[in-house]
Amino acid sequence: MGLGIARALVGDDFRVALAARRRQRLDEIAAELGDRALAVPTDVTSEPQVERLVASVVERFGRLDALVTCAGMYFEAPLERTSTSDWERILDVNLKGTFLAARAALPHLRASAGRLIAISSTSGVMGEAGLSAYCASKWGVRGLVATILEEAGGDGVRATTICPGFTATPMAGFTEDQPELVAIEDVAETVRWLLRLRPVVEVPQIVLNRLSALNPT
Repeated sequence: MGLGIARALVGDDFRVALAARRRQRLDEIAAELGDRALAVPTDVTSEPQVERLVASVVERFGRLDALVTCAGMYFEAPLERTSTSDWERILDVNLKGTFLAARAALPHLRASAGRLIAISSTSGVMGEAGLSAYCASKWGVRGLVATILEEAGGDGVRATTICPGFTATPMAGFTEDQPELVAIEDVAETVRWLLRLRPVVEVPQIVLNRLSALNPT
C-alpha cells in the first residue's frame, strides 16, 4: 500500500520519503521512482529512528507538507489465545508507530499547514471476532487522528483517517487479482484526492469498503 501511494504521489510531482525496515527493498523502490524519492530505513516502533526519518526529510526537501502513515501488522486469534507479546507487537507497529511519526512531524505540518493521513481499517470502526489486538490498534489510530485534528486544526493542519476494508495486499494473504477487494489504487487515489483539496476543506474520516452485496458482514 505504501508503495502504491508513493508511486501515485511521485506521478503528481511530489517528492517522497520512503520509510520501512528493509533497506535493500527501499533502495530498489527509490531507484525506480528516481531522484524525487528518498529512502530512509526506519523501524516505526523506534523513537530515535522515527525522529531521524523526519529530520532527514526536512534536511533533504526543506519542508514537510504531508505525512502518510501506513505501516501495519495483522494478527488473528481469539482473545484468550492472544499473548501479551502478540498484543504489544501489533499495537507497537500500528498505533505507537503512527503516534511517533505524527508527533515528530507535527511541528513541520504546523509550519506548512500540511496534512496528516493515517491508514486505519474498517476494523477500526467495528469489532471483529478474532481481531482484538488489530481492532484495538486501528480504533486507536482513529482516536489519535481525531485528537490531532482538535489540537492542531486551528493551526491549519488537516488530519484524516482512511479506513479501507479488505484490500488486495499481501499482509492478510490477498492478491491484486481479486477484483472483489478494495484495490491499492483505490487507497492511493483517495490520498491523492485529499492532497488536492483546498486548505479550508476538512475530511476527518473516509471509509473504503466493498459493495455490500459482496460483503459477508
